[in-house]
Amino acid sequence: MLDTIGVIGPAALTHTGAARLAFTAGAMTSSLLWFFALALFGRTIRRLKAEWVRHVARLSAVFIWGAAAYLLYAFVRSITAA
Repeated sequence: MLDTIGVIGPAALTHTGAARLAFTAGAMTSSLLWFFALALFGRTIRRLKAEWVRHVARLSAVFIWGAAAYLLYAFVRSITAA
């Protein structure tokens, strides 16, 4: 939901006419493919050892915390630059 409202929505506003339609179709297609790939990965990982799954979970947590830190950094930088 956040990516739709915060990223894709404003990006779509920069396009007009056929370009907006193409952008919308591309965003929908990539979203569908991404979540399909996540489902396949989840199905595959279910068969793997629990230890390996924990490593993937840790890697995912590091990625999410890194993204959160970057967003906080960008926010702080934007309000101090104004």
